[in-house]
Amino acid sequence: MYEFARRPKWIIGHLFALTMVVLFIVAGFWQLSRYHWRQGINRALQERSDLPATNLPDLVAQVPAGRTPDDIEYRMATVRGTYQTDQEILIRNRSFEGASGCHVLTPLALESQPPDAVMPWAVLVVRGWIPLTDCERYPIQSELPTPGTVEVTGLVRLTQTRGFLGTTDPAEGVLTEMARVDIDRIRRQSSFNLYDVYLELSAQTPPGAELPAPVPPPERTNGPHLGYMVQWFLFAAVVVVGYPLVLRHQAHKGTAETPVEAAPGPGPLPAAEDDTARAGTTGPTPRT
Repeated sequence: MYEFARRPKWIIGHLFALTMVVLFIVAGFWQLSRYHWRQGINRALQERSDLPATNLPDLVAQVPAGRTPDDIEYRMATVRGTYQTDQEILIRNRSFEGASGCHVLTPLALESQPPDAVMPWAVLVVRGWIPLTDCERYPIQSELPTPGTVEVTGLVRLTQTRGFLGTTDPAEGVLTEMARVDIDRIRRQSSFNLYDVYLELSAQTPPGAELPAPVPPPERTNGPHLGYMVQWFLFAAVVVVGYPLVLRHQAHKGTAETPVEAAPGPGPLPAAEDDTARAGTTGPTPRT
């Protein structure tokens, strides 16, 4: 019944079905890992963002040398300084309340500099979001930062990295627009020593204009990852159950289409002899 399954086109079908099952299972476990990753972010947000705001240089000093500042991400920090508008960068493709736009990233030169600093220190500050039409004709006078010394309070964030399919920013030159807040890339064109973290502004003294609009903090939700995981595993189950049913259907279909050969019967019976003829040949010869 299943001899057809050894044909080349069916072997390709077996391999395709097996590949789909493996991909669906891998995608399901990846979504599960993303679910746990999101839970970790929510725990960090819960534990850190509600703590009192700390002076940013003091907060950064708590990070051991050679370590990434993961432990201070999502902390609230304050810093005083002056915005450097000549080194401002727009971060493309950012949305706010369903509208497209960009983030305005401005270096803030620290008011208090270390006495032994060869280059002045600054921290990058995402001052907020502006709509796409303003991004295309920036700088706009009403959206420029407050002149003079300001005190900024914001959420500490780590440098952003390119994903698997993310846009790549040019490695050379002075960029005025970027796809992400890549601190290492910005260092190449900056005249400041930059911290390994940046701030997403939540409050400022004196206050700024209505735009840029402050970026809302990350949502404390688990996202759709658990639902996506269930969907991928269901897809795998459909293939595991459905493909054998396809093979079974094809086998029965092939059996029904095979013609049944007639069984061999007995040969033709010998022709019956005429009794009269037989009697004439075997009886006595008539007298003449």
